[in-house]
Amino acid sequence: ALHKAREAREALTRAQQYRAEDIVIEDDDDDDVMMVEHYPKTAPQSQNINGTSLGQVMRVMLRTNVVMGSLNGMIANREYKIRSGEKLQSLMDNYRSVNSTSLPISANTQFSFDGQTLNLNQTPTFYDMEDEDLMDVIVKISASATTPYQSQTQTATASSSSSNNKSSHPSIEGWRTRHGEIDRVIIITRIKNGDPNATHKYQLRKMDPFQKLVDVYRKQTNSSSSMISLEYNGRRLELSSTPSKEGMVDNTTLDICDHMALLRGGGVASVVTLPSSSNNKIAVKIRINGKDSSVQTYKMELTERFQKIMDEFCGKNGVTLSDCKFTFDGDVLRPMNTPQQEDLEGDEIVDVMVDPNLLAAPKTTTKSTSASNPMPASSTSQTHTSSTSDRPLSLSSTSSASASVLSVSSSSTYRATPARGVPKKAIKIQTIRNNKKAARPKQFRLYNTDTIGKLRKGYIDYYKSKGCQNVQFYFTNALIKDDMATLESLGVREMSTLYAIENGKKYVPV
Repeated sequence: ALHKAREAREALTRAQQYRAEDIVIEDDDDDDVMMVEHYPKTAPQSQNINGTSLGQVMRVMLRTNVVMGSLNGMIANREYKIRSGEKLQSLMDNYRSVNSTSLPISANTQFSFDGQTLNLNQTPTFYDMEDEDLMDVIVKISASATTPYQSQTQTATASSSSSNNKSSHPSIEGWRTRHGEIDRVIIITRIKNGDPNATHKYQLRKMDPFQKLVDVYRKQTNSSSSMISLEYNGRRLELSSTPSKEGMVDNTTLDICDHMALLRGGGVASVVTLPSSSNNKIAVKIRINGKDSSVQTYKMELTERFQKIMDEFCGKNGVTLSDCKFTFDGDVLRPMNTPQQEDLEGDEIVDVMVDPNLLAAPKTTTKSTSASNPMPASSTSQTHTSSTSDRPLSLSSTSSASASVLSVSSSSTYRATPARGVPKKAIKIQTIRNNKKAARPKQFRLYNTDTIGKLRKGYIDYYKSKGCQNVQFYFTNALIKDDMATLESLGVREMSTLYAIENGKKYVPV
């Protein structure tokens, strides 16, 4: 009996020391069981595999251009982020992931920047890209291509028809779609010309028409207005359209056009009644490159988007929006924001950074300014008057034009004064920097009567921030030694290519 009691005590001790583990038994009858694929973790974006920095974060606007086939709905233009030293392939992967419901898996996609197709193994730095640049995504879709959404639908159907086969599981995307996690989108609404900070959120299925949102809005606000419409980025939406067709993602903002809401001063969102437009305009001063003498004044309403005066500035000064960087109080100014959102009261200064070589003389109605316009509109403005305000205008481009072979050497005949009878006309030339033939050429716009010295000055001013102190130009493998030689006298024509060799580097003949 004593022996049995000892064995019982030992058995109890062992039982008390046993550590249980949770055992999960999968229920084969549960439709929610799904097969989750494993994807390897990627390295942090801030460093590459060697641990070195990938540079500053850049914002890039991607615009979809379908040149063949059709999408399953629209893909909205939107902003993406990438580091300056990160390969463009990561940006492409992000683009395809974000737009996976509209973009077929087999679709061919390429980036195009200023007309040049980009190598995805290169970086934004390689192509001299800057923050807030605009890139096109060229999409080609074969007729037989199917979208991921269609594929998921077919997979879900196949899974339901083979429910007796316990080894097959629906995809995780199909499971999320059946449970309403993917086929819905959150829409943020605000009253047009009302308080931009007073918003309301709606959850709408991607395939539901916008009319459904308007109907709910009417019920919630008891709106008696017969005309209620929706606007998306300033464009009026068809109420029969859907978020899927418009390529919308979560937290897309729509403007509700409801005049009665402004009169009520209330509703779903708190709406403020604004003064009349004549009393609601303020003056915004734009200062170019920090120079107080370059300030230009523009008028706009408190609820208008800065896009309006940015476009006016670009048109007046002969530049494009991608050439400019607008800031207010040190922060980048977003084109879609309004003075009201930035708490502007009038006469504040907005700074714009733009390459001086890009700036044309501000357009006026006075005829006497036509001679200084770097791009004459007609032959009447193509005079032989030389002006110190004629600056070379730098433009990004990718065309590679071959010029006729010409042996150029220093000669007293190469002077700024063109031969009699040679008309003055604007031309564009390309420069390739330091023998980087794979890099994107830079275009400069000058007159054919301008000298190499003028091009040299404009080039150094443009690339000074990148370390350029001096530069020599080569044309058809010959060094151009005479700064007073004109482009016309050298045989440089429209889209001719010059090789720019900086800071005494060695030129490699092509």
